[in-house]
Amino acid sequence: MRLEELTHKTYLEWFGQDKKRGFETLTYGQMNFESDMDITKDDKVIVMRFDNGTKRIIANKINEIFYIIGLDFDYSAYDHGK
Repeated sequence: MRLEELTHKTYLEWFGQDKKRGFETLTYGQMNFESDMDITKDDKVIVMRFDNGTKRIIANKINEIFYIIGLDFDYSAYDHGK
């Protein structure tokens, strides 16, 4: 449902919202997992919350396409500041 919802607004509209309803960005170097994509530690990744904010979709955006590189179901993909 969250992925379908994301298709109804532009990239800039989502970034205009707070991180709980829109996106937040982190660097790939902050992630605690490896991706098969050609991505460097300095590259930005996009984090989108779903399931009432308890889970995260982590994606890389290339040419207006979001490539999902990870899912965070248990707060282990990166330091959430807890």
